[in-house]
Amino acid sequence: VFGCLLYDKYGYLYPFLFSSSMALLSTFFIAIGIPASGTYLASQGETDLATKKLVNPSTKLSKVIILPLIACMIINLNFGVLQVSVTPFLQEVFHKSISYGGIVLIMVSVGMTLGSLVAGILLQHKILHQFSIMAYGAACLCLGLIITFPSDRIPSIYRTAPILAFPGVFLSGFGAPMITISTLRALYDMQLQRKGILTPRCVTRLTGIWLIGYSGVYYSGSFLAGVLTDNLTYSDMAEILAAFCLISVFLCVALRVLVKGKVMDEEARPLLS
Repeated sequence: VFGCLLYDKYGYLYPFLFSSSMALLSTFFIAIGIPASGTYLASQGETDLATKKLVNPSTKLSKVIILPLIACMIINLNFGVLQVSVTPFLQEVFHKSISYGGIVLIMVSVGMTLGSLVAGILLQHKILHQFSIMAYGAACLCLGLIITFPSDRIPSIYRTAPILAFPGVFLSGFGAPMITISTLRALYDMQLQRKGILTPRCVTRLTGIWLIGYSGVYYSGSFLAGVLTDNLTYSDMAEILAAFCLISVFLCVALRVLVKGKVMDEEARPLLS
């Protein structure tokens, strides 16, 4: 919102100066706030709990982790496209100001905050399996895309797009962290189920793959949005992306069926075993 207001009043330069200043301040606070520590995460993976004998745990990752990653990356790519397309859509089609687009995008932050909270509660209390949470998150983004960019073949609904954008981006923001956070837990559990052990090195690798995948596809959304909007209407783009969201939902449901409802009991079996 601040960036949009600065742009409306002063042009492109001041939003970039504001963003750069915030980045420098964040770097400064991280540098002084996070202690330099070489502490290594303790793990029971170095010993066999049954025999108390030393073992040499494998750090090779299971190949099946690619499946939840694909489901998650589809959603994050679509989420990146949505975020960079909302303001141009409202500006070009409905002649709304950039500040209006910024206000709409506030709902993304609200949705992400609530989605992260809900995902954490569901995972912590084992209310739902991680693949079920992923499927619900993907479905939320699918619905959010259709609401944010309604079909121009239904003029009565299409004309209300500036209003529908608020609940649309909220749903999208709510769904994205649900699938993203749950994917990390799914990676850990699949590695543990397939290889029988989850060492700190495996955790580091899985987390790194998850972060690289998330960042890569999320920020690729800007490029994809440009390509799609150059050749399609915003409504057609949303319908294509929603179809890919449904593929992600199907993949999550299939994975949920394959694991046969097994939910890890953290209290009986540590994550890092």
